[in-house]
This record gives sequence, C-alpha cells and structure tokens, in this order.
Amino acid sequence: MATTLFPRQRALFRSWRKKHGRPMTNRCRSLLEEQLEQRTVLSAVSPVDPITAADFNGDGEIGLADLDAINCWVTSSMPYHAPMDLTQDGVLDRADVERMMGFLRTTYGDANYDGKFGSDDIVQLFQHAQYDDGVLHNSTWATGDFNGDREFDSTDLVCIFQKSVYEPDADANGDGAVDVGDVDLVNCWVGATGGQHEWFNEKIDINRDGTLDRKDVDELIRIVGTTYGDANLDGMFTSADLVQILEGGSYDTGKKDATWQTGDFNGDQYATFDDIDFALANSVYGLDALAIDVAFAS
Repeated sequence: MATTLFPRQRALFRSWRKKHGRPMTNRCRSLLEEQLEQRTVLSAVSPVDPITAADFNGDGEIGLADLDAINCWVTSSMPYHAPMDLTQDGVLDRADVERMMGFLRTTYGDANYDGKFGSDDIVQLFQHAQYDDGVLHNSTWATGDFNGDREFDSTDLVCIFQKSVYEPDADANGDGAVDVGDVDLVNCWVGATGGQHEWFNEKIDINRDGTLDRKDVDELIRIVGTTYGDANLDGMFTSADLVQILEGGSYDTGKKDATWQTGDFNGDQYATFDDIDFALANSVYGLDALAIDVAFAS
C-alpha cells in the first residue's frame, strides 16, 4: 500500500518545502503518512465514497429525496442496508440520518433547505397544511416530516426543538450570520473555560441547557454543516483537510493563533496532533483518494 502512495507523498513534501522554504517537520510528515496509510486501508476495505453512496434514488444528485429515504428507512426499523450506513459503523441509526444532513448542510426544521431553522421554515411548514391532516404517510422533509414517520405532527415539532436551534439564537458573535466565525468563538470559549459557571455566557450556550460545554460546540457545527476535522468546510473530514491544516501556517508552530480552518478543533487555539487526534475520535474520516493528487499535482 505505502509504495503506491509514495508519489503523492513526494509531491506533497516537495510542495511544502517550496512554499515554506524548509522541510516538513518529522511530526507533520509522520502524521500525513499515517493518515494517508489509514485512508488507503479504508479504501481497500470499503472503496465506495460515502457521498456517492448517498445517492439512494440513483438520479445523479444528493438531495432531500435521499434524505427522506434514509430518514424513513431508519425510523421504520427496516433491515440493515449497507449503502445507507453512511457512518460505516455496521448500524443504521439516527447518526446515519444526521450524517446525510451534514452532506446536505441542513438541520432539523429546515424545510426550505437553506441550511438553518428559522421563521421562513415555520411559514412554509404550515402553508403546506399537512399538520395533523389525517392523510396517511403524505409528508416529506419539506412539508414537516423530520422524524421519518412520513407524518407532520407534534412529534416532529418535538424533534425540531429537541435537536435543533432556532437559527438567530446560534449567532454567537452577533454579526448577523451563523458560520465558522461562531464555531471558532464557541469552541475557544468552551476550550478555555472548561465549562466553569463563572464564565457562563448565554450567547455561547447554543443548546440553551444552562451549561457551557462540548455539546454547545457539537450543536453549532451541526447547524453550520461541518464536522470535527473539516477545515475546508466541505462537510467531511478527509485528507484534503489534512493538507489544508499542514499548509495553513499554524500547525505545530507553538503559536496561539489557530482557527477551525487552520486546525484548531479542541478549542485551545493551537493546531497540533492533539487536534487531529480529537477530530479522529469525534468524527468519521472520509474517503477522497484523489485529494492529494489534485492539490499537489506535480
């Protein structure tokens, strides 16, 4: 396996030296080789790209119809179906639905598919007039079925308010947008304070449970549509993110200047192996066999 990756590794190391005027540190080099090797092993075992596999209806696109399919399949306790196991853990459950939501950058309650749960969604939901309409199995994600039972009723409203955050409430930095800037703020606040009550700030308490902890970061990254390790914000943690982190100028420098996009996933404002390890423990490492070739074609 390692022999086939050598040209990619060589291209990356050459590109690094040309850009930074120095060789890649042994730690960075070992990290990249380890992750490339892991990715190769994963590809050999399961060569299907999770995103490609998520096109359940075979129309060449990944959209709400595919989300409806996996949502209903999981809720109906249907037999195990490997293509729907997007987390590749051997189990079909809500985590697979939420993985699909990550691909689509949507969230519970996001009926109009704009990436957030807001007042426009509430208007759309009740315009469709399917709430408790007595018509069996006529609802979809766009018309109010968020728990996968093909109905729009009170259980969907409970699902929304238990699992989602009304979008304006997630704008932690108050700039009018919910994005990676809010992730950086909440992640660093939680990382720095350790959830100590004297540092409580209601704007950072994304899930409104009265406590500042990792759950607030988890909720916010779900709203933004990212995941731990996803430095390039494409919704997945892959080798493309590792390249961006290693090339970002903050990795292993000892400087407290790192952000989500340069490798700080544990909120300490440093980008180190601890962040990569944290991402691997809290996310799913994806498959993108061409990422290194595309980024560093010689």
